Amino acid sequence: MTKLLAGASLFLLFLLFGGAWVSMVRFVPAGLPRTVAAIAFGTVFAGFFFYLLVERLQSILHGVHRLWTHLLQVALIVALTILAFTFVYSKLGIKSAETGEVTRDFVTCAYFSVVTFTTLGYGDYHPYGLGRAMAAIEAFTGYLILGLLVSTSIAILDPRRDLSPPEEGER
Repeated sequence: MTKLLAGASLFLLFLLFGGAWVSMVRFVPAGLPRTVAAIAFGTVFAGFFFYLLVERLQSILHGVHRLWTHLLQVALIVALTILAFTFVYSKLGIKSAETGEVTRDFVTCAYFSVVTFTTLGYGDYHPYGLGRAMAAIEAFTGYLILGLLVSTSIAILDPRRDLSPPEEGER
């Protein structure tokens, strides 16, 4: 129950930071101050999601008795990370490599966010200005998160691993 409350509190904190980032655009002067503030908020977003993911993965590695619950939470964290950056790109805009036009279409920005998160980098859309820093933060975050997911999956699938729930005194 305590972990559930902690997770809900952290999620509310994320929503607060998200609202602060969107509001910041109106109050922070354009140029270097806005860029520095946006990169700071982007780093906080990335760090926040990375922390949540590490917490869930530790729970998975300490016992698989609630494996599906933890896996669902991991999927939610990854989806929220991509969604947060989608909102950033929809505010900043991304350019089409084909036409050079800036788009703020949510679906296109979501596509770009997934491509950036997974570090595929197709090149059909690209960020500009402040969006370049945000894309770098997202790509680094995605690289770390996907690496953690792979290493955790390997640890879970290890045939030598004891899959029984931990005893009451072992937690």
